[in-house]
Amino acid sequence: MKTILLIDQDKDVRDTLSLLLENEGYAVKKVATENEGFAHHQAFPASVVITDIVDFPHGRKVPIERWGKHSPIVPVIAMSATIPFGDRENENWQCTVNPVRTLQKPFTVDELLQTIQTVLPKHIVEEKYQ
Repeated sequence: MKTILLIDQDKDVRDTLSLLLENEGYAVKKVATENEGFAHHQAFPASVVITDIVDFPHGRKVPIERWGKHSPIVPVIAMSATIPFGDRENENWQCTVNPVRTLQKPFTVDELLQTIQTVLPKHIVEEKYQ
């Protein structure tokens, strides 16, 4: 069973997404903060990290970069209502931060599930050959 680490400060979002993902057959660990996420991931590594980036300091770059340094194999899906998709600032942000995927809130259930499926095969292949 694939495990998803879900990080969002909003309890309602965590609960809703967790229920949805569990109904799709994923094991979900939900936490409110990035620090809780890192602590949990060290003890119980996740297959995918889904993290909200709305409340992070310094242009929202540091936590995602930290995931890349901490667990470079684990795909990160960054979700936010404030990502300025389509403009130059966002292109620079994605190059700097390099999440595997981004999801603009609000997103549909299908978009979320498709994004997870997109990152999982890549993750499995990389893990197998390292």
